[in-house]
Amino acid sequence: MATKNKKNPSNDGDKAISNQIEELKSKLDEATNSAKKNIRSTIAICTEQYNRAIEANKNYMEELREQMKDSQMDTSALDEINNTFVNSLQMSEEVIDAIIDSHLRRVNQAVDFNKKCLETMQQSYMSDKFDYEKFIALQQKNFEQSSELSTRDLKRIVDVYNKHINLSVNFSKR
Repeated sequence: MATKNKKNPSNDGDKAISNQIEELKSKLDEATNSAKKNIRSTIAICTEQYNRAIEANKNYMEELREQMKDSQMDTSALDEINNTFVNSLQMSEEVIDAIIDSHLRRVNQAVDFNKKCLETMQQSYMSDKFDYEKFIALQQKNFEQSSELSTRDLKRIVDVYNKHINLSVNFSKR
């Protein structure tokens, strides 16, 4: 049997439960917004650091070229070093992005799941019936989404890791 009957709650009790559930959903939204704000702050700090590093590298390479200008040395190695440095920074940014994306997806999934559970409880309480099949389906869907996110996140992190390895190997060969 998919539902179970219980005593009919009073109207005041319905409102109290509804208010508590809405309050919990509101707190979930606040937590999500706080997490997103923290992540935006982290992104801004990382972007600023990357930009400073790229600018410092650019100035350093210009100084080296200027010093080597009068000599007969080939400066193509400087271009390779500079390109490798920029590529390394871009890959570091990809790592940060992968971690942040993974975290945001997990936070959003957890919030969505908990909101749906709260809504199911609220509907059950209001209708005086608990739909076990709906609740189990919700649990199953959450498990499947979690597994899918884990697989996708791991693949992305492995791809970025492999790019780092390839960069290091190729740079070492030169």
